[in-house]
Amino acid sequence: MGPHGQNSSTGDIESLRLEVNGHRIHCLKAGSGPPVLLLHGGASDSRDWLGTIAALSPRFTLYAPDLIGFGQSERKEAGYYIMDFSDFALALMGRLRLEKPAVVGHSFGARVGLGLALQHPEKVGKLVLVDAAGLGRVTRLGSAAHTGFWGLRKLSGRPQPYPRFLVKDGEDPDWLCLKELPALQT
Repeated sequence: MGPHGQNSSTGDIESLRLEVNGHRIHCLKAGSGPPVLLLHGGASDSRDWLGTIAALSPRFTLYAPDLIGFGQSERKEAGYYIMDFSDFALALMGRLRLEKPAVVGHSFGARVGLGLALQHPEKVGKLVLVDAAGLGRVTRLGSAAHTGFWGLRKLSGRPQPYPRFLVKDGEDPDWLCLKELPALQT
């Protein structure tokens, strides 16, 4: 099996099935040109990027994974720490042999990309953050909406679209990273 694992093609978009650090994951791939890694937001998956993939695939090779625990990627019931997602993105880049890709993240995916760029600036060519989590606290309304959404899905017996998030002792659960931004060189 090559670096891209098993895949199937739907039109010009390939659906890749890969193993990354012991996780079975799903990733969309399309286009040709410089590599771009697209990281989706919370309660979402790679399909959020379909319009972007269609628009940019003539100029770039786009990779849109379902982050671990999301979409068609495997989910550990125990949950994940925030850095698990940045570690996953780094391992995925290695698995796909992406050298210094542009990393584009939306919401939670932007927080993942920011963590990746702060921890491994030499691995990220460009960083684009769209409505990034981690740059401000979640509002009371946002917290209430999240809790309500979770409760409705639980009552209806529908699975949650996102994994359980774990917080280490002493870690800020709001994942603020404002103090680290001046160190960002990407």
